[in-house]
Amino acid sequence: MKKFFVAIILFVAFILYWQTRDSSLIVPIQAADTPNAPTDKSANVAPDTASHSQALDGLNYADCRNTLQSAKDLKQKWAGEQDWDQRLEQGYSIDDITLAMGHYLNTNFVGSWRAKQLKHNSQLSQVNRSLGEQVKALIPDLPSFVRVEKAVPQPQLANITELKQEEALALLESTEISIDDLNWLLKQESLPQTLLLQALNQIEDVNALLGYGITQDETLHLIDTAAFHGRNQVVSALLNKGSQLTNDPYLGTTMEYALAGLDYRFRMNKLNDDEVFKHQIEIIRLLQSQGSPANFISNTEQSVKGFFPRHFYSFDAQQIAFLQQTHDLVLAQILPKQGLKFDKQSALMQALEKELAEQLTTIASESERNQCKKIVARVDQEWQPRDLNFFTTKLTDEGKTVTRETLNEIDPILADCSSKFAPETLGVSYLHDRELEDKVYGFARENKISEAISLLEEAQLNEAEYRHFFYQLLGYDPTYFVPLQTSRLHQERLSYSLLYDASKSKMVDVIAQGIDIDELDYSGKSLLDIAITKEDLQLLNYLISQHILYPERVVGRDPLYLLLDTSDHRFNPDQLMTYLPFIMSLEPPIQPAHIRLMALLRLKYTKLYADMTELYPQLIAPEDAQLPPAICLYY
Repeated sequence: MKKFFVAIILFVAFILYWQTRDSSLIVPIQAADTPNAPTDKSANVAPDTASHSQALDGLNYADCRNTLQSAKDLKQKWAGEQDWDQRLEQGYSIDDITLAMGHYLNTNFVGSWRAKQLKHNSQLSQVNRSLGEQVKALIPDLPSFVRVEKAVPQPQLANITELKQEEALALLESTEISIDDLNWLLKQESLPQTLLLQALNQIEDVNALLGYGITQDETLHLIDTAAFHGRNQVVSALLNKGSQLTNDPYLGTTMEYALAGLDYRFRMNKLNDDEVFKHQIEIIRLLQSQGSPANFISNTEQSVKGFFPRHFYSFDAQQIAFLQQTHDLVLAQILPKQGLKFDKQSALMQALEKELAEQLTTIASESERNQCKKIVARVDQEWQPRDLNFFTTKLTDEGKTVTRETLNEIDPILADCSSKFAPETLGVSYLHDRELEDKVYGFARENKISEAISLLEEAQLNEAEYRHFFYQLLGYDPTYFVPLQTSRLHQERLSYSLLYDASKSKMVDVIAQGIDIDELDYSGKSLLDIAITKEDLQLLNYLISQHILYPERVVGRDPLYLLLDTSDHRFNPDQLMTYLPFIMSLEPPIQPAHIRLMALLRLKYTKLYADMTELYPQLIAPEDAQLPPAICLYY
């Protein structure tokens, strides 16, 4: 059926090709830029107003954080689902809508919408709309994910980079070049500027807007593309032909494209030995003389930074000095760009805020949300942990050696956070031999582990490759553990993380094959750590039933710390009371770090803290207990 449907589409496109004598493509619509999907699990269910109102009565930090996150997710979802095109029909300007969208959504999403609207009447956009309407008339039920567009570049130009210069020149002379074809040609790095200048001779209106086709190109004019790709001769020729410089208040200006291109050359380390780098300098100098502006976050002798949708440019003090001393280019002399001015009191914003306010009442009332903001702000102000860099600098300034032990004295999380002192990661290397892999895994599926092992031993792989197969084969059958451990694939020290990732639901069965549950793995992790961080209650229950010993860990976070750490993105208050009895049954030694975590729990989750300490009074934090001093940003 699918082949039949595709055949119909291709037949229609063929008819239209001969009717219009224009090369067209039928392509799936690319996914438009959308705001990031919410990652919070609570965002999947819209809580009712009553339940949230009741939860807020207790002024609970945790509930407030959830409420505010739910409101944020709803706001983002609401903005992403808005029919912004309809606002144009209501009489609002493109600038008005751009500003409103920018208030709620990311710049990439806004940039795409604005570029599409500005290019609405470009030649390419008009042709594509006409083709789409013709196909829709022939096939009314055509799915929305299929659209018809003119090919850019036209098919005869697609392989021009593979031709000799003489052949390419002849092709250009015999082909009617559109402005969008030339825009594509400008991006082909291997094409010399002599060819591009020949193509430019065919363009009558160099100020015509580029189209917004399947590539969703947000560049407005040819000169912008030429400026970004270092086509200095083309830029000069365009100016001589009367090309205007792009000065859009939201999308990139011609100067901004040139700066983004220069930044790219620096990042690729393509400097004086690269002719394009010199061309880029010449373009910027030329644009400076024309008064082309750019948006700057900073523009000093120490730092030049700026951005526009999907692009940025950043130059440090050394690069700025190099440009000035070697190329007599002073970036500070570039004029600042005049962007759009946001007005929250505009008619459109007031209408949108009213609609949004009605939506947010499904989360909580405005007064409740404002109250929550104050609660969260108060708690966040009270707990202001420092990161690893702060404490390593502090230790150094105090003349102390930075080690896992000295970091652990501050807080165990810092010892684990420092990758510099962590055990060397056990390497895993994927084998790029599909035939061998197919045979090995084929034997594993047929329960012929001996044959699989023999095949691998004969292959004489390195340790990292053997380690890869060791864990992958365990994923097929836990009973393979003993044969693997008595073979060339033997692992002297296990990695519980790799073992869990390979086994997952079969982890208990693998352990039952003879793994010493009290032994720590190569990195010092306990199986209890894995059960907590992977949120595997079955594994935790099994380990407790087998009378696992609580790990004696002098440095780093122990299982109880992992369970109580509210700063970890995996922390789940709803599961804490389920896991806690298992860990407490092992009578873990209560350390000062645990008490600090409990003090933070009391601040964030008042009722949860009360329930925990009623069952386990040894976890009570004194009223003057300090809060955790550190947080890790790297795991």
